[in-house]
Amino acid sequence: MPKSLLLLLLLACCLLSCSKSGKQEKAASSDSLTTLTPPSSAPVEADSALNSAARFYAGVDCEGTAMSAADSLAWQKHAAQMGALLAEARESFLHPIDSLMKREASDAREIIDYVFYPCAGADFIFPFAFFPDADTYFLVGLEPAGTPIRQSVPDVRRLEACRSVLRPYFQSGFFVTKNMKGQLQREEIQGMVPVITQLMALSDCELVSATNCSFTQDGSIKADTMQTNLVELQFRRCGSSRLQRLFYLSADLSTSALDPLLQNYIATTLPKHRAATLLKAASYILRHDDTFGAIRQLILDHSIAILQDDSGIPYRCFDHRLWMLSLYGEYVKPRACFDADTYQPDLEHIYAVEPTVKPLPFHIGYARPSNWMIARKKKNPETAPLLD
Repeated sequence: MPKSLLLLLLLACCLLSCSKSGKQEKAASSDSLTTLTPPSSAPVEADSALNSAARFYAGVDCEGTAMSAADSLAWQKHAAQMGALLAEARESFLHPIDSLMKREASDAREIIDYVFYPCAGADFIFPFAFFPDADTYFLVGLEPAGTPIRQSVPDVRRLEACRSVLRPYFQSGFFVTKNMKGQLQREEIQGMVPVITQLMALSDCELVSATNCSFTQDGSIKADTMQTNLVELQFRRCGSSRLQRLFYLSADLSTSALDPLLQNYIATTLPKHRAATLLKAASYILRHDDTFGAIRQLILDHSIAILQDDSGIPYRCFDHRLWMLSLYGEYVKPRACFDADTYQPDLEHIYAVEPTVKPLPFHIGYARPSNWMIARKKKNPETAPLLD
């Protein structure tokens, strides 16, 4: 066979192979749209409308927004107040949290890639302060997820409503569910997702996408074309190409109402990660064996670290053969507005006699003075913590 004919045949085979491969890759890409894939560092365009609205309402900037002189003055006033609130929060707890984690839990920070946060509401800033490099944050609250704001022309009438939601949060460090319920009934506040996007903007993050999602039977999450109670936000730090993501789920975590699909997701997903659970200002609901025992056990089974105040999992629930506990701050009886059985005499005793309790350089949760626990799961009863 002439060499020229042989070369032509080889070239034809290569082209045919490449064509088939390209079709297969395109089909695989199309199939992958039904199931969310982990974020990557590949260049991705930011959602400019989503970012502009988040930054406008957060008081970060109003670049490109046409406003009257009166509206411009109103926005500048809003920006100054939001900036002052953020500066106070950074001094009061965000910077102290960073110092504590660098000093006491650098091991956890290095390996934790998934943060599960029940009773979170729209609280993005705290999990991001504790674990700024996690790949995934999963927040759960009773409040509806709502719809992301993508206005091309932001509405200055929303500014006061934004401040009314975020001012008590920055001052206390948590959202009050009953207050949020009333605020969410106002037209200006459309669920938790818009609040989260504003907190991301205040945290110097850039929003890439917002996607309605739902759980699958096999314990994963897929994109959904309908508005749902589960929303994924992909974001990155300004100046970084590395994508991170946050899920917000509106759900009742009581045992009788706990969605089997959520249970399956937790049991399937958390073991695939180095997962930490964060619990603060959690209304002491996890003390109830009958009404919240199921979600409590899922947390204990599938977390390698739990960071919490005394409103989270009761001290009595930690098996000391499986967990190593580090205590900080000072334990005081819960406020009178909580039931008497929220008081933990065993935890009070440990705080009184344990010499390894360390100071806590910030307030967190309900208690003043505050308490904090970092629990590390051991590989087995006879070994060092799993984080090592």
